[in-house]
Amino acid sequence: MNPGYNGFGGHYHVIHLATICLGLRGLCLNILVDSYGLKSSSRMSSVEVVAMFLWIVGAPQSVRQAEVRFRRSMETVSRTFDTILTSILKLAADNIAPKDPEFSTVHPNVENPDF
Repeated sequence: MNPGYNGFGGHYHVIHLATICLGLRGLCLNILVDSYGLKSSSRMSSVEVVAMFLWIVGAPQSVRQAEVRFRRSMETVSRTFDTILTSILKLAADNIAPKDPEFSTVHPNVENPDF
């Protein structure tokens, strides 16, 4: 048995990295699961879903590379990516908002013609 294998497709280091990244960036897996619809399935945990997402967008990697890395079909990788992206977009909609929703002021750098 592979020493790195722990039931997450043998990618403990990627999942550990995802856990660190989630902690550092303030994204909490529990928040995504509890409030934004991210779910584990019988074949893939929510932690592996987040790890796969971070690996794809962080490197950046293609879906085909994730297929090989995580030993999942391209359809599963694509569906999983879409699922977590939907959850993250819901999180973003609740947490990212302009200070001035009317955009009544213009930042000085934007007014600068040399910008």
